[in-house]
Amino acid sequence: MSTTLIPPSYYVVEPRGHAADVYHTLTEVAAAIYLLAPTPATISALTGTRRRSLTDAELHDLGQGVRSLRLHTRNASSVIAGAHADEPRVPHR
Repeated sequence: MSTTLIPPSYYVVEPRGHAADVYHTLTEVAAAIYLLAPTPATISALTGTRRRSLTDAELHDLGQGVRSLRLHTRNASSVIAGAHADEPRVPHR
């Protein structure tokens, strides 16, 4: 007997000490987790009235999304810092 996994309608993110939020995609969940860090959160998939834990593939995709956001933010910060480094320095009087 094989079990077919029905894709979730929503993902539920429950940060410790905060109200739960619902998201449609793992990309949205990754952005929420990135913004919530370092607050621990429980994430579950919701299909109809049934909740389940994330699959290994979903956890992998979520981790990739969070890493991508961290890298993007780090690169953007570097570009902004680099832009200021090229500006001429004006001596203080």
